[in-house]
Amino acid sequence: MSSRIEIDEGRLWGNSVSNRLCYPSEIEDCFHSDGFEASYGLRVEDNPSILNIPVVSSVLAESWVLGVDIHVPTLDKVFAESVERLKGEYEKIYDRKFSSKLVVDEAVENHVESEGTAVYFSGGLDSTYSTLTNLALNPLAIMVFGYDLYLNGEAGNKIKEKWREAYTKFADWAGFQITFVHTNSRWLVDEDRVSQRMGGFHAGLSYWDAIRHAVCLMGLAAPLSLKRFNRLHVAANGAEFKEATRAHPYGSASNLNTLIKWGDLETVWDGPIYRFQKAEKIKEWLNSGQTMLRPCYKPLLDFNCNECEKCLRTIFQLIVAGVDPEKCGMKVSRDTWGLLRGNIEGGVKRRLIQTQWLPLQRHIREFGVTVPRSGVGFINWFMDIDLEEYAVG
Repeated sequence: MSSRIEIDEGRLWGNSVSNRLCYPSEIEDCFHSDGFEASYGLRVEDNPSILNIPVVSSVLAESWVLGVDIHVPTLDKVFAESVERLKGEYEKIYDRKFSSKLVVDEAVENHVESEGTAVYFSGGLDSTYSTLTNLALNPLAIMVFGYDLYLNGEAGNKIKEKWREAYTKFADWAGFQITFVHTNSRWLVDEDRVSQRMGGFHAGLSYWDAIRHAVCLMGLAAPLSLKRFNRLHVAANGAEFKEATRAHPYGSASNLNTLIKWGDLETVWDGPIYRFQKAEKIKEWLNSGQTMLRPCYKPLLDFNCNECEKCLRTIFQLIVAGVDPEKCGMKVSRDTWGLLRGNIEGGVKRRLIQTQWLPLQRHIREFGVTVPRSGVGFINWFMDIDLEEYAVG
């Protein structure tokens, strides 16, 4: 058994890319499968050095954390160099040395041969803002199924089909092109088991949030880029702590995502402002009744649960921005305000308090907010509390 993760040359079947992986015996239990797959909705060029980027991106963080090399026959030269720089940034953020290496037999120089723009689109508020505010660039929106949520089996297929239908309709109405990617990228890895092995260096963050999700997502666009785009926009996740640091660690930030490149492609950290400010800037779109937001982390046919921290926070941010949440896929009831308070009182991750809730509180204290009568009690309470007292982790 090899002491490194062996990745074979990517195979292209139609517009689908597949790779086989062979893991060292000591880490086999950290993976669900030895087969990587990604299917694209547009034609893909048969360039192995580009086709291998998604699978390498999918297991790169595991290589670092578990201390096991990756060996791949062919890879884009710029990408291989860029992820080494990315590794160095994570080493500084988490004060940890990653000894593993990315071993490439043939590093290839590529040119994407296009002046186009693409944007990662999830249906969430951040990516909707990035897509709508870049319409003048005629962006290609890339929506990935299987990156942030596990969508497997019959139930998952029904959800994907409903989401595909809704966002195709939205793209046609708003005037941009959208394409869909189906992958097992996230499911490939047993994140819980890897997290157990990596110890406490991730500062209370989940393994996904701490180190995996940025590189995992960015690399999935590579096969689509050739002859289509040389700028890839990824939505910024807020205005606080634009860069990840040892004091404020996170796995996705301007000093991380923008390092990930291939060929002559440039990565753009798009919209580093608060989410309620984004909602305010596109509120005419959001209040049109044509936009379906999907901030929820749960795989639901109804798009959002309207009860989790992410849903409730988004609802509140929309209201602060002058947007009717009911017009863009969220549901609000008299219970929403009690749920908001209960969610905060139950404890919120410290990073979310600092980057999401405190900016909202400062904004409301300075400018006020208009809410229905059922929300007045919550607003009065929210204005007076010390949010830091509810921070956990």
